[in-house]
Amino acid sequence: CDLLRDDVAQVRETTLRAIPALLRRVSEGKGAWAVDVTERLRSFSELGGPFQDRQTFVYICQAVTQEDQTDRALVEARLLPQLAALAADPVLSVRIALARRILGFPDWALQAPSLCEAVDVLRGDASGRTQPFLQPPPSPLHAGSPLPPPPLLPPSPPPPLPPLTP
Repeated sequence: CDLLRDDVAQVRETTLRAIPALLRRVSEGKGAWAVDVTERLRSFSELGGPFQDRQTFVYICQAVTQEDQTDRALVEARLLPQLAALAADPVLSVRIALARRILGFPDWALQAPSLCEAVDVLRGDASGRTQPFLQPPPSPLHAGSPLPPPPLLPPSPPPPLPPLTP
């Protein structure tokens, strides 16, 4: 988990992509490993730490909930309540990071009472600065503009250049 704090962005991104598989693997035994890993992940949500850690926790939870084979009960019990608490974080950047991503979480996570409450808190944010970011992600079918149709005929060649005169 310390690699999630690395100075190199590529290291942090690669580590983040590995977290869902790690959590899935340790949760298969339902033992101390799962508790230890979730505790380490939860440490990123603590208010006493740097705000960047709390933003990273948002990304961790997003990655873990997107995993098809994740232990939903474990995530809902051990990670989502800490994620929901970030809706009232004193740092605006943390609240915005959560607002940008929360509606893209899968339905099972959004139906958790803690996340339902977090969405309400973000919608009622006293600063009024998180609401513009609280939008569902665009549908992949409707993202961007449709491609223009291909031309029927190839474009005509450009006219020749005039001769150079000295």
